[in-house]
Amino acid sequence: MNKMFLEECQKFLSKTISLALLLGIGLTLISCSGQTLQSHLERGEDLLAKRKFEEAAMEFRSAVDIDRDSAEAHWGLARAYENLGKFIETVEELYRVVNLQPDNLEAKAKLGNYFLLYNPPQTDETKRMLKDIFDRDPNFIEAHILKASLLSTEGKPEAEVLEVLNHAISLDKKRVESYVALSRYYIKIDRIDDAEKALEQGIAANPKSPLGYIEYGRFLTYAERYEDAEAQFLKAIEVQPKDIEARESLAKFYTARRDFEKAEKAYLELVKIEENSPESRMQLGNFYAFADRDKDAIKIFSEILANDPNYIRARYRLGELYLDNKETAKAAEQVQEILSVNETDPEAKLLRARISLQEGKAEKAVRDLEEILKKNPSQKNALFYIAQAKLDLGQINQARAFIGDLEKYHPTYQRPKLLEIQASFSAGEIERALQQSNELLRDVDKMFEDDGKNSENLASLRIGALTSRGLANLQLGNIAEARQDLEKVAELSPNSSSAMINLAKVFDAENNPSQAVSFYEKALAADPKNFDALSGVVNALVRLGSFDQAHAKLD
Repeated sequence: MNKMFLEECQKFLSKTISLALLLGIGLTLISCSGQTLQSHLERGEDLLAKRKFEEAAMEFRSAVDIDRDSAEAHWGLARAYENLGKFIETVEELYRVVNLQPDNLEAKAKLGNYFLLYNPPQTDETKRMLKDIFDRDPNFIEAHILKASLLSTEGKPEAEVLEVLNHAISLDKKRVESYVALSRYYIKIDRIDDAEKALEQGIAANPKSPLGYIEYGRFLTYAERYEDAEAQFLKAIEVQPKDIEARESLAKFYTARRDFEKAEKAYLELVKIEENSPESRMQLGNFYAFADRDKDAIKIFSEILANDPNYIRARYRLGELYLDNKETAKAAEQVQEILSVNETDPEAKLLRARISLQEGKAEKAVRDLEEILKKNPSQKNALFYIAQAKLDLGQINQARAFIGDLEKYHPTYQRPKLLEIQASFSAGEIERALQQSNELLRDVDKMFEDDGKNSENLASLRIGALTSRGLANLQLGNIAEARQDLEKVAELSPNSSSAMINLAKVFDAENNPSQAVSFYEKALAADPKNFDALSGVVNALVRLGSFDQAHAKLD
């Protein structure tokens, strides 16, 4: 959509609205695409219900473009951003909602919870929000749960927090969400048996609600009672066969357990229930990518684009997959396709920056990333990759400054901890890297899976932390400890060339070049263009005296 068209559209709207006011009649605002404010809102709500959060956000943004003072549009955006894990954007939208619609107590309760997630927690702001809610409705349940969270944050006695949570339950004994809040508090204070009982009480209070079974399944996963967890997820589907969250939870459970056959079946069922929608096929494609079935993933994303060339999310993912497979020319083609439609698209520039990073052109990547951050200083992925680029350039202090911005703007985001570890490695602070790796592993073990920390993300964090700890121990000469961690990583990521290379380094350190060659060869089988694998196998072959083979690898 070009500038001239936008200007004409704005002139048209201005004249139309003025005419309506002159005539004294109401006017439903209409975008130049023919969509009304109400149609965008309804479509957005429908997508939220189907857990299609990216698409919902697009609809609500279109609604905001039509009417910037629409509290409903900002409320929809806040919930979409919340489910996408966009911390700053969620808070900004919640601020707009509570200003435009002071009686939206749910938005105020959410905002109060976000205040507690800051570091340090903004408890005074939460108290102010609570007072406002209770002045309007002293029995608003989410406010009582927020009050319990505030008391917990302030370190108040357990009995005081539990009294508030139990009061919240008494206000509506069939409300499953309240039992979930009680259960999570019990987990926080390490009363695991009581946490389980709270969930069982929630299910008994409302056995037709899938939420209780979903949360119980997540709890049992956390407790490593996997067969019981699977049974609960299946029960959630049994009580509500078309519940999207229940089916997504089951599919993610199987994925995290690496039971890919069952996971694929679960995602295919999801596609069927959602009538082959592009959103559901995106999830299937993402599963294939996670399961190292890149050809299947590429096929899915390509089919989506064949049906709808403007479905931009599929093009982003297609570009990312080509990038992961080191097919940078194909990835660049996808970037160019997007930029030909919108030359300022930040996601396309982010992908271009990642291509530059992979090609060893960190300075070029920084230019694209700085351009994104000028317009949106809190953009999560841009901050992540510019920190990565600065590390690649050896600019460790600058990298740490961007990592600090990530932690400030996105306090619930865990991946910056991997960057912190990488910065310690780059600075030669190996003991510090080891300490940070241990801390991250402890944090991951304590994390309870919810919408913000799904099982796939936790698995990725655990692999990153184990890899870092293994490599730190390797550099410190703790070979046995390094081998234990890196063998576990290879077990969790059997198709990862990096996992094979790291394990080969262990055998190098053990002066076992023949075993090292074996693992370098496995890495090359997974990624024939991997320079670290090629250089590693050449060095190992030289140590074995296999000079002809070493020369062949060099050729």
